Amino acid sequence: MEALACRCPRIKFLTLGCFQGLCKASWLHLDGVAVCGGLESLCIKNCHDLTDASLAAIGRGCGRLAKLAIQGCDLVTSAGIRRLSAALRPTLKEVSILQCRFLHTAECLAALSPIRDQIESLEINCDWEEVEQPGCVANGTAECNHEDDEPDETSYESASKKCRYMMELDNFSCWEMLRSLSLWLVAGQQLSPLISAGLDSCPLLEKISIKVEGDLRTCPRPSPLSVFGLSDLGAFPVLAKMKLDLSEAVGYALTAPTGHIDLTQWDRFYLSGIESLESLYELDYWPPQDKDVNQRSLSLPAVGLFQRSVGLRKIFVHGTTHEHFMSFFLKMPNLRDIQLREDYYPAPENDMMITEMRPESWLRFEGQLNNQLRFSDSEWH
Repeated sequence: MEALACRCPRIKFLTLGCFQGLCKASWLHLDGVAVCGGLESLCIKNCHDLTDASLAAIGRGCGRLAKLAIQGCDLVTSAGIRRLSAALRPTLKEVSILQCRFLHTAECLAALSPIRDQIESLEINCDWEEVEQPGCVANGTAECNHEDDEPDETSYESASKKCRYMMELDNFSCWEMLRSLSLWLVAGQQLSPLISAGLDSCPLLEKISIKVEGDLRTCPRPSPLSVFGLSDLGAFPVLAKMKLDLSEAVGYALTAPTGHIDLTQWDRFYLSGIESLESLYELDYWPPQDKDVNQRSLSLPAVGLFQRSVGLRKIFVHGTTHEHFMSFFLKMPNLRDIQLREDYYPAPENDMMITEMRPESWLRFEGQLNNQLRFSDSEWH
């Protein structure tokens, strides 16, 4: 790395994978990749000896970094992320933290507090852990309740310091410049803890990507009132594009044993509340699938919930659906672009499931659409 910095002093973009000794940070002087002071983008993958001290050294040496990605670095903790973000506060705009064993989503969000007011793109793919709410903060405002404490001078001083500390943290609670957000969740897990993790204030958020992965067949049956929590995204006033990727969420497509639910009910679980996203313009949806029967299809609950989201203009579904379900889309006044993309495990040409969408079915849908809504072919795809 030192030779690279010497021979390529103008290097700005660097991606490194499976390196050892990338930045030892064993002394006060800079070493390894930390000596590449001109870097603006750095991606580190599967460097298993990268430590918090290494991140701190990178923060001191690479003072121009605007984009940082860390993946599979198992020794990194939230302390290292905080030190790095504090050192790179003047420049860092894009952060990606993926699959680091000792990092949890809530911890990452807290560790990024030094740059919350300026970060523009954030991607977190870590285990989810709900944040424990501080005792003297409720609903985003500093409140103290010390009824059980002794009313001596020491307790009052301690309470005052604690409240001042929480008010300082509250100043970093707004992600003022965040425009793109990507999250990863385990199958069956709810999105609601996102608010408690500190992402409730994103006034400029335009695009969100949510990846759900896991086996729905092993998840407990959700209660009738239990939903994924898309309605919580209604707090983002300018959210225009959403990618909801359930392609790696596996379940039962047709029949389910006693005590389990099929994928139609999981569609309802994940899509409930989408109608509350009034500013949502474009939806990219990957339905859950049953790999055993090679099927990824848009169910009746899904199209029914899509119909209620009247603001949508573009819908991209990576799967197929039944022909008669397409009539639901005719009742969406603002919809101008709808696409079914068989880019997963497409059904063979000799498949006799005549209820699935085929080119002939799609032509009938277009004809009905043009006759009913009087749209030209150029306005619909």
